[in-house]
Amino acid sequence: MSDTSAPKQGRTSGLAPGQMNFVIDALAFAGLVLLAATGLLMHFVLPPGSGRATLWNMTRHAWGEVHFILALVILGVLSLHLVVHWRWIVCVIKGRPDSKPGAGWRIGLALLALLALIAAAAAPFFASKTPPWHHQGAGRDWHGGR
Repeated sequence: MSDTSAPKQGRTSGLAPGQMNFVIDALAFAGLVLLAATGLLMHFVLPPGSGRATLWNMTRHAWGEVHFILALVILGVLSLHLVVHWRWIVCVIKGRPDSKPGAGWRIGLALLALLALIAAAAAPFFASKTPPWHHQGAGRDWHGGR
């Protein structure tokens, strides 16, 4: 007879690794679909200059807030995805033990890609703003050119 009241050894979470991957990937996919939908909505249904038009009682600005929150949620889910797969990522970057001569190049390229990603993400925060009335090539200022 087996005692079913004894605690099981091994797993501590309620999900198997494959189930956790599925949940994380499903959340990431759903978030990306919703992010794309809100982006398309703001681009085609409520484009810039659409005034105070609303969809479901939400203005373009309100949809932009939803879009931003979805982007943060996806960033969090994809960060969790990277944490869950960190050992696999390290193994891919390092390479197999029998292919040590190429590991330095892979590590260098991975670091270069990471630095390029950080630079691209940080660039808008260091760029100078252009006044809203400044349109290059228009030849007129905001007073109408008179």
